Amino acid sequence: MRKLILSAICGFISAAAMAATISGTVTNNLAQPVPNQVIYAQDTFAMTWSDSAITDASGNYSMTIPGTMPNNTGILVSTHENCVPYYMEQGFNYTGSNITANFTVCYAAPATIQGTVTSTNPAMGDTAAMVYLINQGYDSVNNTHILTAIDSTATDGAGHYSFSVPASYDTLLVKAAEQSFSPDYANYLPTYYTSSLMWSGATPVSPNTTADIQLIAGTNPGGPAFIAGDVLQGANKSTAVGDPLNKRILILTTNTNVPVAYAYSNAAGHFSFPSLAYGTYKIFGDAPGKSNPALTITLDAQHQSISNIIFEEHSHIFDGHIATAVVNVKGNLSGISLFPNPAVDNINVMGLETVSGAKTITISSTTGATVYTHTFNNGEKAVVPVSNLSKGIYMLNVNTVEGTATFKVVK
Repeated sequence: MRKLILSAICGFISAAAMAATISGTVTNNLAQPVPNQVIYAQDTFAMTWSDSAITDASGNYSMTIPGTMPNNTGILVSTHENCVPYYMEQGFNYTGSNITANFTVCYAAPATIQGTVTSTNPAMGDTAAMVYLINQGYDSVNNTHILTAIDSTATDGAGHYSFSVPASYDTLLVKAAEQSFSPDYANYLPTYYTSSLMWSGATPVSPNTTADIQLIAGTNPGGPAFIAGDVLQGANKSTAVGDPLNKRILILTTNTNVPVAYAYSNAAGHFSFPSLAYGTYKIFGDAPGKSNPALTITLDAQHQSISNIIFEEHSHIFDGHIATAVVNVKGNLSGISLFPNPAVDNINVMGLETVSGAKTITISSTTGATVYTHTFNNGEKAVVPVSNLSKGIYMLNVNTVEGTATFKVVK
């Protein structure tokens, strides 16, 4: 009797050690192993058992069938794929033996966006361009667009570029621009696909499409006129009003929308367009996700130089205006401007740090009474506090060794 019991126990142990398995290999239709593919198994009779396994780097998987599984039990082995029919399955009648279930899933090539950038010669690629892939989302709470750079790449020796499409996105835009070392850097403006200077006019790009971009050429015949100004932080909840903004693009066109040139603001927020012909121009920015209305300016013999332009970046708009006109200028101070004006807390006297020597700033009321005076050292940024002044109109006088200027200030 004891021998029979021991024999039964040994047989049970042997059966457990020899438990059957479900195993196999997953490959794609290019005969390549597919790693990280999930395989599912379950019985189809009592439906009391299920299991799953993930393929390894070689596409192999394995799972153990319980030793209590009775013979003649139906077992279903399945997996998912990205192509029709999306769901693959194989049925087996379990007889105590190992089960092999191999799967061949479709090959889903990564989605791409690619194209060629051209400039001087439309028949040849631009080998010195940088291309940007941008996601354009929408904030329904604040009713505004949000543009986020996803990726960037330089064009190759044929002017070609390519991006892998991310797994999730809203609307995709593509923008190309000359790199600073390009001989065409000053002649061709940054351009969105299909052919737009601003994000709001860009054509959305679908995955697995070709988006060729011909950069828009600027046409500047040259001349004696000059436009300059500053890009500053506007009124936003979490930022300081009046801070200079670096690397903001300003685009210049004629009044009939013929592209002329573009410029980026520097670390001090300053930008300029030199050597312009007389005429009427539009200046606008391309602040992603914001509206970018144009500022119209006319240059002629009486207004050959306009350097008191202020562009402000707010939460939903990036727009420009000409700073309050100077009442009187003597000497070399035509490039001085004030921001903001009207003012609340401080007035920034823009461009004054470039004037040599000490500068004395005085504010007087309309009755002639002096309400503020201070001397700023050579190279010092002039920020004038006005928070303690009553609301009204004042005259701000700038006195330097290079001349004087008087502005009308609104508080």
